[in-house]
Amino acid sequence: MAHLHLGKVFGVSGLTALVSGGGTGIGLMMAKGLAANGAKVYIGGRRKEVVEKASAEHGAGLSGKILPISLDVTNKESIESAVKLISSENDGKLDVLINNAGQVGPVSKFFSIPSAPERKDTETLGTALFKNESFQGWADVFTINVSSWFFLSTACLGLLERASKAREAETGGWSSSIIGISSISGQMKQAQDHVSLVHLIKPDRVLFAYNASKAAGIHLTKMLSTELALRNIPVRVNSISPGAFPSEMTSMEGSAFTAKNVDLVGKGISKVPSARGGLDKDIVGAALYLASPASHYVNGQIITVDGETGNDLRLTKQLGLPIVEARSRFVAVRILKLHYDNLQTMDRLQLDKIFGVSGLTILVSGGGTGIGLMMAKGLAANGAKVYIGGRRKETVEKAAEEQGNGLSGSLIPISLDVTSKESIENAVKLISSENDGKLDVLVNNRPSVQILFKSRCS
Repeated sequence: MAHLHLGKVFGVSGLTALVSGGGTGIGLMMAKGLAANGAKVYIGGRRKEVVEKASAEHGAGLSGKILPISLDVTNKESIESAVKLISSENDGKLDVLINNAGQVGPVSKFFSIPSAPERKDTETLGTALFKNESFQGWADVFTINVSSWFFLSTACLGLLERASKAREAETGGWSSSIIGISSISGQMKQAQDHVSLVHLIKPDRVLFAYNASKAAGIHLTKMLSTELALRNIPVRVNSISPGAFPSEMTSMEGSAFTAKNVDLVGKGISKVPSARGGLDKDIVGAALYLASPASHYVNGQIITVDGETGNDLRLTKQLGLPIVEARSRFVAVRILKLHYDNLQTMDRLQLDKIFGVSGLTILVSGGGTGIGLMMAKGLAANGAKVYIGGRRKETVEKAAEEQGNGLSGSLIPISLDVTSKESIENAVKLISSENDGKLDVLVNNRPSVQILFKSRCS
């Protein structure tokens, strides 16, 4: 069971990573999370003083390292210099590249204000939009949000391949990882401003170019992952699409949300399920997953980390709610917790804090065999109390007996036929009685493959 412990599954100790735009915001959060768990992390930025300050302030007391490096992702010479330095200090290898650097803009003004004079008719609106924006403005945002991904990734490709091959005996290959930081803006059909408190002060901000560039980054992720795989280059490519996190991009006043901002967003009326903005551990968890052995079988995927914000924005349009207010509500409840001053404690970024399941109670349907048993074993190996349900009582009992020894948690067999209401009610009643009426996690794993096969073959 040792290979299922957190340190093995999500471990990044000893890895070398480069995070572009790593001196502030989401980039710094991810760098801190990786370094807190033993990785050597280069944080790149074109403002040298910013990455040096970040390294000095956040690099102490870590099991890994945070190292500043000069990097302008829109300049080939700067990219080559950074790659050369990393190569020289790490035997020509790099395990993880995070393409995080990005920028917002340009702004399409007046588009979302019905009373704006520019919207008196379609022709006037079209002319206003045409005159308001420029080819250069679009080119600038695409250069840093899309093109830089391609150029930095290709410049690092040799280092990433060497690192993957060097760890092949240990990992089975395909350990190196390119991670792109996109945005929920690239997944929406609305040309809304990036979810930002700025929209509450300037509701005339709509970002066509920014959203289009983020969508392009998502597609580039899928293209790169496919093309590298077809050529048997052992480097995985995935992306993370964050919602609103504290950063220079999403804030009106530097890097922190103020009480004034909180009062403003509190006027929103549309509730998002998570009822808060993103925390450091939210984005760090996704980054650790894609950087670690846990994702060695994951390629070409987009992981959305937004508290279901994206769904809310689409629904508010259909419901006719004021879109500016609807956008802001999800950061209203606990936004004060997003100040950078509260994100400094490194122990909250340790693996056991981010991925810890010790003490949780879990039910896995179809938990006696296959993927269900794999998940149950992994959860129990890390301290969870796991009920494995199945209608073949002897199967789950045998699985619990054979696999349940030497665990920090436990595997408990339970009779469960997920096609029978009575069986479901009995299982729920038993779990409730043994756990003070609580269950932390439900894994609906039981497939209907047998039914599918029968219908296809009849």
